[in-house]
Amino acid sequence: MLGVAACTAGKAGDNAPTTTASQTGGGRSPQITVGTTPGSYRFTDAGLTATVKLTGSTGTLQIDNRTGRTLAQPDLYILDARDGSRIEVDVDGAAPIRNGETASFAVAVRKHIELKNIGWVDLLIGPDDYGGFVQQ
Repeated sequence: MLGVAACTAGKAGDNAPTTTASQTGGGRSPQITVGTTPGSYRFTDAGLTATVKLTGSTGTLQIDNRTGRTLAQPDLYILDARDGSRIEVDVDGAAPIRNGETASFAVAVRKHIELKNIGWVDLLIGPDDYGGFVQQ
């Protein structure tokens, strides 16, 4: 017996699971509505997990290093979704992070941008561009 579930649109900010009847006999299948949290971003790759949380123009960057090597100092930048302009982010006290350590840094966005207008948050480790975060 094959049950098919349909996605349903929820209200903004409603992350509670919803249910809908399946096509094969009236049973109920749980539906999960995926939402995001404005200002919360995550990057995960090969033992590196970085989380950025912004409230207005300030926030935190947390890096959990399980890569097997020391990481160079972290840095960030933001791209404005409206025009693609690059906005620098200061990472206070940026320093290398040894393998097995988790480090937290205060961050400050140099130019005001509303959270809804952030199009991209990018992670730099030393001179290397590691790529973009995903909004949580």
